[in-house]
This record gives sequence, structure tokens and C-alpha cells, in this order.
Amino acid sequence: MKEIRDALAQLRADIEGHDLTLGELLDAIGERGYALLVVLFCAIFLSPIPLPGLSTLFGAAVIALGAGLALGAPAWLPASWKIRRVPEKRAIVMLEFAEKILHRAGGWARPRGSWAAHPYFIRFCGAGIVICGIFLALPMPPGGNFVPALGCVLLSIAILARDGLFALYGIIVMMLSGAIVAVVSFAAWRAFQMLLS
Repeated sequence: MKEIRDALAQLRADIEGHDLTLGELLDAIGERGYALLVVLFCAIFLSPIPLPGLSTLFGAAVIALGAGLALGAPAWLPASWKIRRVPEKRAIVMLEFAEKILHRAGGWARPRGSWAAHPYFIRFCGAGIVICGIFLALPMPPGGNFVPALGCVLLSIAILARDGLFALYGIIVMMLSGAIVAVVSFAAWRAFQMLLS
């Protein structure tokens, strides 16, 4: 992940005196930049503060980014997103935050597992991100978005670091997310039936 941190640091230096666009960020980081965006979109859901209404919007963005990774093609994002300008000060804060996340993750994540070097490794993790993104976009009780957001972050770090172990952790969390959604859905259905009876 050092090369990505270096690319972010270089981009931070390059934007001195002007704003940053999402398109410039993606051009600087390349394909794995989509995984970094997933981390940035999901990191806010790892805090204990409830964020009602945001999960659907951010979940949709994560699904689009994950689909791009899974298909090995540029993620479909609205053109207005790619050209939207982030003020220089905010962009620097965002890039520094991303560098801190990568630096911290770099202490645990590293290239592991022969399958992580396979060309389809990114697509496999991208498919997992899509599934977690769907769970993230669903209306859930307060704190219910934590688990799918964590799954997205783990799978994204797996892509960034080519870490097969983090991918395994991400898949386990993805399955846990599915179990939680199933339990919440069943409980909601039972409550609805009781209201009708």
C-alpha cells in the first residue's frame, strides 16, 4: 500500500493552490482507487454515532464502486460526481485521512496468500463489496450498518494490500451481515403480522 500512500501524498502536493475533483483522485490512484473510495465512504459508519438517511446514498455509491471492481471495468459514477470540485482545504484533509487509514492498515495488512496475486482476486473482493453495499443500503436499526460497512472496509483493504487473509475476514463479516439482515427482516415481518392480528 506504500505506493498508494505515495500517490496520495504526491496528489496532495499537486493540488496546492487549486481544488480537487474525484476524477483527478481516481486518475492518480488507478483501479484500486475505487477500493480506497469504498473505505472513505464506509469509514463514517464505523463510528458509534447514528447516521440516519446516509446509508442508502452511500450504499448505492459503494454498490457502483464494487460492481466496477467485480467487472474489471470503470465503476459507473454520475459525471457530475467526477467533475465536482472539493475545496483545497477539504481535499487536503480528506487525503490526509486516507493516508492515515492506509498507514494504520499497513501495520496489519500485507500481501498474503498465493490466490491474492490472481487477476480475479480484485473481482472476487469487488463482488463481496457489492453484497455488503446492498446490506449497507438497507434501512436498519441504529448501529445496524456497522457490520456491512466493516465488511466493505476489510475487502477494500484486501484489494489495496493484496491480502488474502483480510479478504477471508471480509467474507466472514459479509456472511454475518447477511445473517443480521435475515434476523432483522424476520423480526420486522413477525411484528407486522402481530399488528394485523
